Amino acid sequence: MQPMQRLALRRAVVAGLLAVMLLLAVPLTARSNTVERSLDEFLAAQGTFCITDGEGGCLQFFAPLPNMLGFPDEARNRCAMVDYAGLAHRYLRGATGGELDLGTEISGSVQERPAPDAGAPGTVEITVRLKIRDALIYSVTGCDLSAGPAEFGSLVPEILAGAEPTVGNAELVVKFITTAPGRPLPDLIEILVQPEFGQTIRSVRLDARADGDLRSPFGVPDGTSGKASIRYTGGLDGPVGEFVEHGDILLSPKP
Repeated sequence: MQPMQRLALRRAVVAGLLAVMLLLAVPLTARSNTVERSLDEFLAAQGTFCITDGEGGCLQFFAPLPNMLGFPDEARNRCAMVDYAGLAHRYLRGATGGELDLGTEISGSVQERPAPDAGAPGTVEITVRLKIRDALIYSVTGCDLSAGPAEFGSLVPEILAGAEPTVGNAELVVKFITTAPGRPLPDLIEILVQPEFGQTIRSVRLDARADGDLRSPFGVPDGTSGKASIRYTGGLDGPVGEFVEHGDILLSPKP
């Protein structure tokens, strides 16, 4: 190799090393155009959106709790409530003057990135990843999660009347599109029920497990020791963006 070739090679190697060092010095979020948003802001927004009842009030389909996502299993004709945002935890603590504290803990992340594939300029995709410990969990026959016949665990009115709450652990991942970077994080119910133009939920994935009491609507004596495994996925599919969902709420007695 000629001297000039060796010099050019050394310069290329040095330039490459400098480029790698500069790349490593840039935070991952900057390189991927991903911005970390506030988990506390997201949690504070949940349960705040009012679905008007036409008479100056708000519809509540989790009464007495604020509205939140429910998780259906159509094949088994049951639905589950998983307190992914701590709304039941806060309500029960407030309603009992702090005497009933489920100890629900929520950790995770909220990330925002540009979403040029969403079809409108300026739109962003928000990815919420939650890990929830000691969340209130129950399931009912049908899908009346405020007053339906409980198959597993206890509804909030029953807990206030003295029933033992059933808690478990869960992980939730939600991806949704909103219309501009940095705008206030919304209640998921708003995007699901009354989205602004350009807002949509792209996908939802839930995994939850709990040990607790099975109830007579499940076909066993009340108080039978049992367990619940809840898996739910939902997402946009098809040429018109239909939201397709699938749930498995598996209940079984403990050996």
